[in-house]
Amino acid sequence: MSPENTTQLLYISNELFGVSYCKIFKILYFAEQKHLLRYCDKLISDDFYALPNGPVPTKMYNEIKAVKEGKSSVLNDCIEIKNEVNVVPLLNADLTYFSASRLECLSESILENKSLGFKELEL
Repeated sequence: MSPENTTQLLYISNELFGVSYCKIFKILYFAEQKHLLRYCDKLISDDFYALPNGPVPTKMYNEIKAVKEGKSSVLNDCIEIKNEVNVVPLLNADLTYFSASRLECLSESILENKSLGFKELEL
């Protein structure tokens, strides 16, 4: 997983402390759509795949699952998983990895989706 993707995960989890990784994935998905539409450029260097409850970034999902299962992951020093699904950041996001356009789209997606429940975000 790239440092940029780790930073995006940390940014969202810093903003919404203890949020589920499912919500993080949805926020990233909607931010990716915004960024593609506005700037014709991907936000995240990962591929989204459709799963029963909506799209997930595959590399990030696999790394989060590894942390959850106590396996080796590039995220081991960055996050903890509490209550099976909640991402607790151990570090602050390094915003030097963000362009203004990435920060804009991520921040908008967080604001638009932070109060929505799982069923409302399910695609």
